[in-house]
Amino acid sequence: MTTRENTKSVKIKNITLGGNNQVLVQSMLNKPAEDARANLAQARELQAAGCELIRLSVPSAASLKTVELLKQSIDVPLVADIHF
Repeated sequence: MTTRENTKSVKIKNITLGGNNQVLVQSMLNKPAEDARANLAQARELQAAGCELIRLSVPSAASLKTVELLKQSIDVPLVADIHF
């Protein structure tokens, strides 16, 4: 049996990641970061499938519009990988 390493807990919106908490179902969006509509469609599919945490890449200031749209449109917490 594999044992889990004890990690620090981090609260993201209404969920807690790490520590002794359950492993979360999570995925990362893979549409072009500036294509807000395509990312929203994919995020909605992930939410409907039971995804509990959605990651997305934010490679430019222009892609911040996508983040804003997602925040307003879905209930799943977001984690952004910011690259600029």
